[in-house]
Amino acid sequence: SSGINAEYGSMLHVSLQQEFLIFIADILIDQPELFKGILIIRLGWIIHIMETVLSPQNQYIEALSPNVLSQKIRQLLTSTVDFCKDDSWQKHRLINGTLGKVPENFYPRVWSILGHQKIKFILKDNTLESIDARNIKPTEPMFAMKVEHFLGVLDSPESRHFVLEMFNVLACTIERNSEVNLKEEFNVLDFVEKSGVDVGDTGEEASRKFVECLIKEEFVKLVDVQDCILS
Repeated sequence: SSGINAEYGSMLHVSLQQEFLIFIADILIDQPELFKGILIIRLGWIIHIMETVLSPQNQYIEALSPNVLSQKIRQLLTSTVDFCKDDSWQKHRLINGTLGKVPENFYPRVWSILGHQKIKFILKDNTLESIDARNIKPTEPMFAMKVEHFLGVLDSPESRHFVLEMFNVLACTIERNSEVNLKEEFNVLDFVEKSGVDVGDTGEEASRKFVECLIKEEFVKLVDVQDCILS
């Protein structure tokens, strides 16, 4: 019986993914601007946030009508659902991480870090290093795909968002202090953990913690913390 139930649940999930693909394709055709900053869509993360946050209380997502599901996906993309209207940075990171959105000029900023010096970023079994930025322009889709492949091992939307914030802080640090060099082997998750950032931190608080960690853990030479805090 349990085997049958598991198989039924798996079939339901596959069916749900197919429905989501159709809904997303329709929205992409109708409102392509909603996908600005989104290169890769992780259906599993979107389905999870729909199941845990967007579904009506005590109602399974599979029980929602196709029309309601389509509306929920559109709400998620436009960030018009109620939980997007408060000042919770935790929810902000959850939503943007789930959608896979990146800030404007994110990929070129990562490229600039790799081009600044010889460096290898390590993220679990993935690496992103200076050689990945050679003979390729910062705005080329192939480079963006390299970055997304690097980020693909992250197992939660919030973790993904923190890594994006970290890269922005590193780029800011180098832009404002061209003499700064980072460690040649830079373990991303180790750095994020040592920084002590919390999902409830504001963007400014997280930026400050990242910069202070750069100094305290000797990832860079001493820099002016105030100059590197992002609003």
